[in-house]
Parts: sequence; C-alpha cells; structure tokens
Amino acid sequence: MPKEARREEYITPSHSIHELKNGMAYYNYNGTHYRVFNSYEDALEFATYGGEGVTVVADFDSEEDLDRFLEGTEKSSVENNRDAAMKTIDTEIWVPNPEKEHFLQYQGQRLVSDVFSELESQVKERFKDDDEDVVFEYIFLDREFEDAKSLFPKGHICVFVLPGRNEAFRVNLCVLNTDGGYEQIASCKVWSHEGAHEVCKYIYKLFYGERGAGI
Repeated sequence: MPKEARREEYITPSHSIHELKNGMAYYNYNGTHYRVFNSYEDALEFATYGGEGVTVVADFDSEEDLDRFLEGTEKSSVENNRDAAMKTIDTEIWVPNPEKEHFLQYQGQRLVSDVFSELESQVKERFKDDDEDVVFEYIFLDREFEDAKSLFPKGHICVFVLPGRNEAFRVNLCVLNTDGGYEQIASCKVWSHEGAHEVCKYIYKLFYGERGAGI
C-alpha cells in the first residue's frame, strides 16, 4: 500500500487525495491511476477543476510503482535534510585584518585534534541512523596526529575509498603535499561499497561545501 498519509480527502468514494509527510500528495483515481503532485493544493485543484497549469510530478497505473517512487522521494528528502544541517569544517585560521577593513588575514593552521573532533561528530551524527545500504562502523584519527599539538597540514584535501579487510571498505582522508606525497589524517570503516562512497562524498563536502557535491 502507498505511504501513510498526513491528510486525506475523498472527492468521491473512489477518488481520493492523500498528503504525505514530505508535503507532496497523490491523487488516487478509482484505485487504478495515481498522479503525484508537489502539494496537497495542487492535487485538490487537479481533482476538482481538472488542474489546468498544475504540474503532475509523476503518473502511475499501479500501487507498486507509486510506492517505489514515494520511497525514493522520501529517502531523498531525508538525505537533503541531513545535509542541510552540515557545517563546513575549516582547517585554517583567518582573523580580521587590522589594517584593511572587511579583509581577513591568515593566522595559521588549526589543530588536527580540533578539526578531527568536528569531523567525527558530524560523520557520526549523519550516519548514525542510516539504512543497511551504508553500514558505517567507526572513524579514527591516524596515530601520527594523535599529539594534541599537531597542526593540520597545508595542502589539498582528498578523500577516497579503498577495499579493507573482512569485506569492509576504508574511507581515507588525506592531505596532498607540494612534493607529491600525502599525509593520512583519518580513516572510516564502512561495510558496503555504496555506503563507503556516500561517506566519502559527505566528508569531502564537509571541507569543500557545495564545491564537493559533484564528486
């Protein structure tokens, strides 16, 4: 059966409108035709007046197809809400320039421990209740940077996935040096290939914001 509705209205015994928790709605016509709309108001206008100019988001001939579509939009809505709470992590310290109003000046690198604390908190919060497609297990700081006084290295931050042990996958956070080498900062353990890439994309976005959305 289709997803539980937040609000329902029966135009006739066999024609009904169902509003969903994400704000969308669908129009059930005789139990044989289902049209999905961006809002309850759009669905009502379509059902009542024919809805000229109203956008039909999707159109299905079976409950099974409707269910699959609604499950996809619900998951997308949840992910968007989670990502909306994301706070970009800075690795550098910038302060107001006393000689130039409205300008900042570079003061230095942040402590690795502070950067990792923010990273760990956001990653755990983002994936704590995720479904079995991700299966995030843990994140840890590389031993080289366990010293509380270690500064975050300068360079380009990169995040990538590698096969791990026991069929798990590792998501590595590294910094590329100017000499072509790299320093590993932290790693995550994730039990699915798809999930590892989801964690990888999320961590990249934490450091680069929307610039990292397309990786």
